[in-house]
Amino acid sequence: VTAHLSAEGGKIKAVRFYGDFFGNGELGELERAMVGLPLDGHLTEALEALHVGDYMSGITAEELSRLLRG
Repeated sequence: VTAHLSAEGGKIKAVRFYGDFFGNGELGELERAMVGLPLDGHLTEALEALHVGDYMSGITAEELSRLLRG
């Protein structure tokens, strides 16, 4: 998974995911839902509420948080 992330004021302004993965949800829906999420220690919790595994099978909220936060 590759993420192109734009942030402002410590929050996600825009995000776009690329990669070879499967999921059941519309990826654009997840990307839009992530706008405004904090890029701090609370990101994992916020991503858990979005059920990221539904959009990218096999990827946990914690793994996605680590990817986005570097």
